[in-house]
Amino acid sequence: MDLFGIGWTEMLVIGIVALIVVGPDRLPVVARNIGRVIGYFSQQWRNIQQQIREPIEGEVKSIKEGIQDVKDEVSGAKPVSKQSGGQGSKQH
Repeated sequence: MDLFGIGWTEMLVIGIVALIVVGPDRLPVVARNIGRVIGYFSQQWRNIQQQIREPIEGEVKSIKEGIQDVKDEVSGAKPVSKQSGGQGSKQH
């Protein structure tokens, strides 16, 4: 299973390097802050997706309703008789 395209072995190497660079005392604080930043960006990304999705869904619903209205009109229309040839009544 990959996280952000990074495998478990790469995650282990990153963790060891972080432990060496940051130190064992500050590592939990740094990890917590990184988690909060990732959570914040994830939430912002979901908000952006929702802001994009809502207007599109509204337009799709409106289009579907329009299509259904046209279907209802077509199904309720009187069929054209074969005798008139589809021309309706013409006055001469």
